[in-house]
Amino acid sequence: MKLLQQLNLTGTKERAGSNILPTANNKAAALSQVNNKDSQARAGTRSTLAKVDTNRFQMWSTIGQLQHKHSQAQGAERSLTQVYRGLLNVGQTSKTNVRHPQQTADQIRQLEAKVSHNLSGSLQPKLLNPQGEQKEYQLGNIDLLTPKAAETVNLVIPAAGKSVSFHLPAYGQPKEMLDNINRALSPLKISAHTTTGQKLVLSLPAEQQRMLEEPVLFSGEGIRIPAGNPVPVKLQPQGSDLSELAKIIENDQPDEILSAVKQLKTKTKNTIAQVRHFIGQINQDAQTAMPSVDISSVEQQVGQALQQGDFGSRLTALLAQANVSRDTTVALLKKKT
Repeated sequence: MKLLQQLNLTGTKERAGSNILPTANNKAAALSQVNNKDSQARAGTRSTLAKVDTNRFQMWSTIGQLQHKHSQAQGAERSLTQVYRGLLNVGQTSKTNVRHPQQTADQIRQLEAKVSHNLSGSLQPKLLNPQGEQKEYQLGNIDLLTPKAAETVNLVIPAAGKSVSFHLPAYGQPKEMLDNINRALSPLKISAHTTTGQKLVLSLPAEQQRMLEEPVLFSGEGIRIPAGNPVPVKLQPQGSDLSELAKIIENDQPDEILSAVKQLKTKTKNTIAQVRHFIGQINQDAQTAMPSVDISSVEQQVGQALQQGDFGSRLTALLAQANVSRDTTVALLKKKT
């Protein structure tokens, strides 16, 4: 009997123990599920914040680039304005009987040095030149723009092993002939324009300047270019617009000075208009890149971060959002000096 009682008691204890163990396992499983859900929620939150941080980084990076371009454009506008004022002074001085040609020419050269960090020699903003640094060469004594009878001109560039032909219409306007020349030269990445003295200038990227540093060959029909064998021509490196103006000023011929000043004033005004349009486009791009900031939404995010803890990544996002406000950024971009 005692043995049976002991066996019964042992069995009872075992059954009691077996009933307790599943309960403990259930609690542990339940706690594990809760912890897993919490971990997944935190992981999801961190993933979302990481995406937000990346998007905001890209946004601020874009705004920073726009701001840099805006600063460069404003510098170019200031330089162009300085040039325009200098041209006005030259024009006014040339109309008076009291002139100091050498002093005025020196002032123009000093002005050129002052604006050269923003403007090219042709008074174009370096920021707006997608082709980078350009080299310019003047055609010299060959006149391709004066209205004459029709002629087809051939140009051979030995350094490049290439040749082009262009047709100059009978008694055409200089602009029409210049357009024809540009169309023919465009495959070689060479462009043509005129100086204030109506001399033809060829421009090309600096890395290709060897093409025009060596003599080129012209042949024609005896109207603008002598007929027969090709004529070798050595192109001369072109001085800047302001250096050319300084040379004209030194000759002290008021009519020539006023004519050159008038052309450069028109050119400078047009370029200023282009730069201002470019600045306006930057402002629009900045408005698009910068979203509106909802302060109440930011407050909610701060409250949630403080309640839930683990707010290191949240703090990064909130600091990025708080460092630069939309109004401050837009005001910087619109600020005029």
